[in-house]
Amino acid sequence: MKKALLILIIIPVHLAGWAQGIRNNGANWVITTGATVYVDGDANGGFLNENGGLIDLDGDIVIEGNWTNNAANSVFTNTDNDGWVRFKGTSTETIDGTADTRFEYIEFNNSASGTPISLSRDVIVEGICRFTDGVVVTGANYLIIESTTGADVVGHSSASFVNGNLRRFIATNTETYPFPVGDGLTASDYYLAELINGNLIGFTYIDAKFGALLPGGTLSESEEGTPYTSVAAEGVWYIDPDAPPIGGDYDLKCFTANIGGLANDQFTILSRPTPSADAADWACNPCGFGDPGINANGGAGRVVADGYALRLGMTKFSQKGIGKSSSPLPIELVTFFAECEDEQVKLSWTTASESNNDFFTIEKSINSTEFTVVDIVNGAGTTGNVSYYNAYDDEVSEMTTYYRLKQTDFDGKFTYSDLVITNCNKQEEAGFAIMPNPATDFINIILKGAGEGDAAFTIFDGSGKRVYEKMFYGNFKRFTANIESLAAGMYYARLIASDCVFTEKFIKF
Repeated sequence: MKKALLILIIIPVHLAGWAQGIRNNGANWVITTGATVYVDGDANGGFLNENGGLIDLDGDIVIEGNWTNNAANSVFTNTDNDGWVRFKGTSTETIDGTADTRFEYIEFNNSASGTPISLSRDVIVEGICRFTDGVVVTGANYLIIESTTGADVVGHSSASFVNGNLRRFIATNTETYPFPVGDGLTASDYYLAELINGNLIGFTYIDAKFGALLPGGTLSESEEGTPYTSVAAEGVWYIDPDAPPIGGDYDLKCFTANIGGLANDQFTILSRPTPSADAADWACNPCGFGDPGINANGGAGRVVADGYALRLGMTKFSQKGIGKSSSPLPIELVTFFAECEDEQVKLSWTTASESNNDFFTIEKSINSTEFTVVDIVNGAGTTGNVSYYNAYDDEVSEMTTYYRLKQTDFDGKFTYSDLVITNCNKQEEAGFAIMPNPATDFINIILKGAGEGDAAFTIFDGSGKRVYEKMFYGNFKRFTANIESLAAGMYYARLIASDCVFTEKFIKF
């Protein structure tokens, strides 16, 4: 049976009544599992700790007034993450004193209007922090969550979040860490961010807050050929670790319920350095469709109904804002291959999505600067589905030939793909080989010709989905890729080096 202790009387010596509730004047309290100390009295139901007072808490303390710690300690002893302090007032509750308090578990459940919970000092939480009702206003102080378990921040909503500074300790894992922050006291001031950890390393904690968008400068960023025209005026997220990460990455969701003027496929997350007030510093890093980057049109984080913007594979921290464009980003070109077949060159490409796409023009060149038209193929207009295309060049050159795609929208705007290269008479002089092929666990990529400068190696599955990617720097002739985790089937490998794109197929057993 759950026990409840209602403090309504003056208890002499160490546990004494005072004008604001109860006072621990150097005593050691023990509140056992299943017991509840309820400090009633609305604004007068407060707690004062002084003269080295300690609490061994395995049950609950429910408090309706202020919490004041004037002892030279953090109040709680024998902490084992099973003791709750629940702030359940109906008027402002302030956490203050001459020393910080280190809570085991904490719940904010204050129904007051105005400022429900006010921090006059840093508040440290070792375990679960539950937001039930009421905004926590930190001022210049911090609500610090030391637990590295992502799910230990719970219950947050537009009715209960942090107005100010939230610090979360982060471990190297793949958990999701919510940052329920905002810039005000009402539901319309709530701007949640969620970090999906990709085994980040090199730092201990992340500080987050939401604040005003600082004006100045001219926005000049574009992505996949489409310029961004503005950054949402409602404000920006400031998300910064105590040190730069040295490994791993993260996906970021910035929730948009309180951001107006959004249209499908015309918004996403942009970044700029935390101190900056220059719009020219906004960037899409990492840019482009895919991972890292953003999902294709119609994908997660690109549709208003999702309620959030999403950028994948981020490695840097800074200001985060919602960039807006005046038109959807164009096609997501996944693969583009040129292959010699008999006395033809077969050109094949795959798109993961298309927006306002009128047609493709296949162009070729023998010097990579002057191009002629090979063929024109109609596009799919606007679609979120994977589309497959083929075209043929019947006039095969005896020289190395460069091909590119020109994608043209219905409004006349166009973009070019990277170059792909082929030489049907001397294929051994260009490109790369994959050995063994078929393969089981590893493949060796062997360059045919010089391997100088940086190179990007990518593997796509049969649907055009990117399943492996690695960068190489400096001179190289051969490297190895681990494909053990890939399912059996046909794959396409792409190597971008020396401003050219080389492609090969291989089979995974």
